[in-house]
Amino acid sequence: MVLEERVSRLEGAYERVDRRLADLHESMEGLRTDVNGRIDALHTEMNSGLSSLRTDMEKRFNTLYMVVGSTSVAVLIAMIGILVTIIQRF
Repeated sequence: MVLEERVSRLEGAYERVDRRLADLHESMEGLRTDVNGRIDALHTEMNSGLSSLRTDMEKRFNTLYMVVGSTSVAVLIAMIGILVTIIQRF
């Protein structure tokens, strides 16, 4: 083989490698875009779920506060009633 043929073959091989690297780069960029999109969607879904959970927990705590408050008032009224009954007997 002549030197020119060898150089020509090397240039062809280099061009093929260069195209393959460009294709690989494009594939990686597409994958990166896809992964970033999925992560963003996951963040949005998680934030929505957490917001819903937060709202539900606030409702439940408000209900709990109402029950505890009502129970405290009922116990206080019962204690006052017992105290009034004891005072009236003396």
